[in-house]
Amino acid sequence: MKSKALRLFYGKMFENLLFNFYKPMNDKEYFADKTAVSNSMLHDYVTYDKYNNRLVTIDYYIAKHIDNINLDWEWSDAMMIGTICDKYISEGEKVLDDYPVVSRRSWANPNEITGAMKEKVDTIIRSINAFRSLQELVNDPVCEKQATLKKEIELPNGKKLVLKWKLDLLIPWKIISDVKTTANINTLWESLQFKGTPNINARYFRQLAIYRFLEWNNLPCSITSVDHEWRMFNIPVRSDILDKTWTNILYDLMELQELYESNFEYITVDPFKEFNEEDMIEDTL
Repeated sequence: MKSKALRLFYGKMFENLLFNFYKPMNDKEYFADKTAVSNSMLHDYVTYDKYNNRLVTIDYYIAKHIDNINLDWEWSDAMMIGTICDKYISEGEKVLDDYPVVSRRSWANPNEITGAMKEKVDTIIRSINAFRSLQELVNDPVCEKQATLKKEIELPNGKKLVLKWKLDLLIPWKIISDVKTTANINTLWESLQFKGTPNINARYFRQLAIYRFLEWNNLPCSITSVDHEWRMFNIPVRSDILDKTWTNILYDLMELQELYESNFEYITVDPFKEFNEEDMIEDTL
């Protein structure tokens, strides 16, 4: 009892300390705020494929986050299942009432799910409830679920950029855990590796690195995952992996900050501009 009371006391003290340095946001403010860059926004700008090739999509980023063009598509069944289960972890059983079961999705109500989808949701929820290490995190008296905050950081080039982030589970002075529900846990596991070593550019490592460096640099981190087949794992992520990941993220953030500073005015290179007319071969056909 004394231990729980102490944890509540230190948890409240941490919360007060946290909010002195970071600005809390509700969900509406979080998604409406385009002045701060989130992990998902950074992912819309730059991604890395399974061969670690860096892929930049400036036009997509501008359309979605600068011009505010709605590029959303109809959610797949798997995405909807994952969303429901993620909300279940943070909000409990009440969230299930928001998703009526129908014989066929009509899209008139985007929250409609089919019976087959409901069966998969129930399977994952049973896994979540049976996953002891996850339950220990969720039920910790000072666990912060879906903590949504933003902070201005200074980049290595001396420029500043405002970031926002949304933590799945945070236990002050103990652990940050990023929770993932996935169709196939093997696919997620493979995405975390490159040629048999940890893939420092894996999307979920990048997400966790941002959380770690914006919160508490020395706080242990883990990825917790449950799939549709009742398989689960909890992976502690080494700090040296996240250090390297954060270094790459800083490069991406500096590039993005420069684009914001230039109002996203970038030059399309003309492949022929370096050739003089006399150097070009005349087409005689």
